[in-house]
Amino acid sequence: MTKFGDRLRIAIEQHQCISLTQFAQNAGISPQNLSHYLNGQRKPGLDSLAEMIKVLPGTNVCWLITGEFK
Repeated sequence: MTKFGDRLRIAIEQHQCISLTQFAQNAGISPQNLSHYLNGQRKPGLDSLAEMIKVLPGTNVCWLITGEFK
């Protein structure tokens, strides 16, 4: 099973028109926190996760959170 950070990176990469810096800015999180999420050092809170999902339209929320498609 993939980790949250791996799934988040995949979701961001699928939106090729957005850089990691742009993603963090659009989601209202610091680049440092994004780095922590991607590296598995931290997991986002519900508010941050909700903002990330807004920036990644079409991303399966269940998959992003759990790694499973439902």
